Amino acid sequence: MATISPASKSIEIAKAIRDIDLKVGQADLKGKAADLISALADVKISLVEANDQLHAAEKEIERLKETLRRKDQLLESRGFLYRSRTDGSPQGNPACPVCLEKEARIFFYNPHSRFWSAPAMSELSRQILRRDRISVRG
Repeated sequence: MATISPASKSIEIAKAIRDIDLKVGQADLKGKAADLISALADVKISLVEANDQLHAAEKEIERLKETLRRKDQLLESRGFLYRSRTDGSPQGNPACPVCLEKEARIFFYNPHSRFWSAPAMSELSRQILRRDRISVRG
C-alpha cells in the first residue's frame, strides 16, 4: 500500500530524533523535525486517498447489490427481462441484456426517447427485438 512506505519512514525519523545526542545542535533537531512533519503529511495524504478509494468501492458494491436485487424481481420472457405484473406476465419494455451483462445496469428500452436504444445496446439485441417482433411499449 502507498501508506506503508511513508509510515515506515516516519517511524525511522522519530527513532532518529529519539537517538539524537544532546550535543547535537538545534539545527539538526529542527531538520529532523521538519523531515518527520513532511513524512507524516505524506501519510495523511495517503490515508485520505485510501479512504476515498474505499468509499468509492463501497458505493459501487451498493450499486451492484441494488442491481442484483432489481434483477431478481424481473421476469424472463422470450430471452429478455421485463418488469413483472402481479399476475406474473411481462409488463412494459424489455431490459437491455448488454447493459445488464457488461455494465451491471438495468436499462429499459424507451421508444419515446430520441435515444431509443440503450447506451450499450448491441446491433444483435436490436435485430433480436425486430426479429421476434417484441413490442416495446411506452
